[in-house]
Amino acid sequence: MNSTQLEYFLAIVKHGGFAKAADAIFVSQSALSKRIKSLELELGIELFNRKLPGAKLTPEGEEFLAFALEAKQKHTELLTQLGTISTKRGIRIASIPIVAIKPYGIMTKFVSFQSANLDYNLEYTERDQTTILQLLADENADFGIIRDFGSNMHKKYKFLPLYDDEMVLVCAKNHSLAKKKTINLRELKDETFALLDERSQLYTSTVDEFKKLNITPTIAYTNTRHNLVLEMVANGLGITIMPKLIVESSEHDELAIIPLEEAFYTKILLVYDKSKKLTDAHKKFWNFCKK
Repeated sequence: MNSTQLEYFLAIVKHGGFAKAADAIFVSQSALSKRIKSLELELGIELFNRKLPGAKLTPEGEEFLAFALEAKQKHTELLTQLGTISTKRGIRIASIPIVAIKPYGIMTKFVSFQSANLDYNLEYTERDQTTILQLLADENADFGIIRDFGSNMHKKYKFLPLYDDEMVLVCAKNHSLAKKKTINLRELKDETFALLDERSQLYTSTVDEFKKLNITPTIAYTNTRHNLVLEMVANGLGITIMPKLIVESSEHDELAIIPLEEAFYTKILLVYDKSKKLTDAHKKFWNFCKK
């Protein structure tokens, strides 16, 4: 049994069903069901009566609910106490791969905080956005640096805007579109695209913009890294839509950047889970990033 299983169980009880709970904590329903089934097998009991609509607790489930609530409270109190008494307080940050891109100014902020707070230890890792959300849910990260993915996230996460990224069309300089001053997405309906993979919010944002125009873009290539997608485009393997700042910071001189006539942006956010109580170290870092 682990804290994630307890969180999933309590979410189902709170939201009255597996589907609603999965939406609320941003995991798939199948992943949620597997975790609960694994917990039931470990305990040797059924927590929910699956023959009834909704998520009705069995008598054993009712008893386990009392234990789960108490365990969650003790877990929260322990984490708070450890965060308060630790002489070398760790602050774990999981970020989409943009921190090293100097114009965003994120690394500069991290260095400034670390220099001013030598008792704190910033632990930084890069992951895709889907993995970051899971790390936050599993309490394996304290903060995430992600892209805004809509109003649903605002219910679960406290967020601090860091940067508004303008999205632009990118193609090789010898591409037929390269000489255009601006371009409309409708003009791209027959083009072939190279994009970041489906776990990236940039992929979702781009596809959603085309959906608004009833267009399904042809996506021939995907990759997890910005520079590899740009390398594909530079070598004539399609075009892409990507944040202007990322393209300008790349080393690909053979790329053309074309503004979109109907510009759209993605917000980069610093976030943490609202249900998690911040330690003094976390509060200090959060307030520092507000400056």
